[in-house]
Amino acid sequence: MGQTELALSRERPAAELREVLASNPEELQRLSTMVNDMLFLSQADRGAVARRGQRVSLAALAQQVVEFHEGALEDAELRVLVQGDALLPVDESLFKRAASNLLCNATRSASRGSTVVIGIARESDRQVRVGVRNEGPAIAEQALPRLFDRFFRADESRRCDEAQPHHGLGLAIAAAIARMHAGRTVAESSAGVTRVGPTLAPT
Repeated sequence: MGQTELALSRERPAAELREVLASNPEELQRLSTMVNDMLFLSQADRGAVARRGQRVSLAALAQQVVEFHEGALEDAELRVLVQGDALLPVDESLFKRAASNLLCNATRSASRGSTVVIGIARESDRQVRVGVRNEGPAIAEQALPRLFDRFFRADESRRCDEAQPHHGLGLAIAAAIARMHAGRTVAESSAGVTRVGPTLAPT
């Protein structure tokens, strides 16, 4: 807003005004995404539940997410492995959104040249654990309980750079999606390995 107001404060060449306008869409898109994410979290807080479909391979959905992030992973020199599988009735779009947020978080935090692992395993007849594991700076133990708070960032060493901007809602959304699937989200970090992800239940 300030940049636009300054540009309109006096007569300027058309080229300067075009430059200002060209910089606005990216910022407006960021704000639009933030507003939509906050609305989603508000709906989740009011008790929205996932619209489940047929049982589907979680590994297949995770692989689709990996392919979508191929460019960012290549830039970060990261390899991703999807290990394990489970068939579960989930809201496919919500599951992929949560997995995408978790993979983005791991991509920002992982050591270059390392391997990120998306592990899928049954913990019981009623629970499936999905964990995204990366090697990199550990998260302080006292920060782990707040990792899924809105706008929380664990520490400076794990913050994204300008090439990978985010607004601190990705893990909060992943946690909300887990709750919408009658599950919860777990974070563990020690000895340079961090694993974050939800448990999901059939109903």
